[in-house]
Amino acid sequence: SAQLVAAQAQYSQAMSMAENSFVNSPFDGVVGRVWAREGNMAGGGPLLSISNASTIRASILLPERYLGQVQVGQPAVVELASTRQNYPGVVSAASSSVDPVSGMIAVTVEFNNASGELYPGQSGRVAIGVAVSDNALSVPEIALRRSAAGSALEYSVAVESAGTVSIVPVETGIRSGGMVEIVSGLSTGDRVLVAGQHLVAEGERVEVQE
Repeated sequence: SAQLVAAQAQYSQAMSMAENSFVNSPFDGVVGRVWAREGNMAGGGPLLSISNASTIRASILLPERYLGQVQVGQPAVVELASTRQNYPGVVSAASSSVDPVSGMIAVTVEFNNASGELYPGQSGRVAIGVAVSDNALSVPEIALRRSAAGSALEYSVAVESAGTVSIVPVETGIRSGGMVEIVSGLSTGDRVLVAGQHLVAEGERVEVQE
């Protein structure tokens, strides 16, 4: 009868609406924020956010001069802005073209987060190893003196020569295993203070304890 057909159509419509009311997450994770509220109409906005921190991905932009130098598989490291701790990673994607709007190349770096010390949304400085040099200079990371210059950080080290301290600005490179590459500012044979370097000033006399 017509009533049976109408009832079956209503039933099919109700089942379809019920199926569409379930939203399946594309991966296992932890709910971080909920925008939806009971009784609200579903719209075009997000319902909730889910994160899985087992692997953290950082999306960065590099200057055009690195086009072709950054390759998938290259080592990387991130220094968190909040803790200054370093965590190793690897390049997982690198654009082969320059973005016409920003003039930069997009790169994705993945960090294994088995320790659970990294969290989605954190910010930091990412360094990528694009070349290996047998003559690279490196110093213990604890030797660096940090100072803020506008929105950026500048680094320097305390160098001792004949018992006198000089504060030398340096440009840093790759960081790994507690050591940091010095791209410029130091020469082979310079004696860098790794203890008490934050307590001395330019021109002060020191006695080095071997």
